[in-house]
Amino acid sequence: MIIKQAKFAPAATLIEIITAILILSIAALSTSGFRYYSALNTRKADVQLTAARVASLILSTWKGSGGYSGYSKYDLIGGVDALDPNDYDIEYDYVDYYSNDYDTDETDPVVLIPGLIIYDNAPGPAVPDGFNALDLFVNPNYRIVVNNVNYYATLSYKDEVSEPRILNVCVAWMNDYQTWTGQSYNSVQFTTYAND
Repeated sequence: MIIKQAKFAPAATLIEIITAILILSIAALSTSGFRYYSALNTRKADVQLTAARVASLILSTWKGSGGYSGYSKYDLIGGVDALDPNDYDIEYDYVDYYSNDYDTDETDPVVLIPGLIIYDNAPGPAVPDGFNALDLFVNPNYRIVVNNVNYYATLSYKDEVSEPRILNVCVAWMNDYQTWTGQSYNSVQFTTYAND
């Protein structure tokens, strides 16, 4: 009589199973880390692109107005009808124009479209060397809120004898996208010539 020996099928040992679980865990964590940094970098790119668009909007309307030093947020809206901010659920503080804190606090906002609000008398980046701030009664700094991100724009100009006026706009934002502290911020800066 022939006796067959029992054959054991090849099986995974406990060490092989633990190794496989470890490799799969590392792959899953790497994928989630990649997704996190992708989303973070997408947000940073979107904020930087919006800042560039805001700077371009300000610079083009200022250039179109001849680059005069009395430019204000109302010139920014140009022919666009501003919306009544009371029609939208937007929080802002009005400042009495006759109070003592007019020069330090933001004034009533201009709302171009829901999600785009412009304040003047805001803090912001410094005027670049060699450039002049806007007229004494016009604060050259604006706070522009787009999609709940605060952007701070500073307008300045330089007069050259043989060239048209040079216009400069610097738009900055805090790294945490919150209100201005003057520390840890990024910025974009555009410069062009005013129309003759």
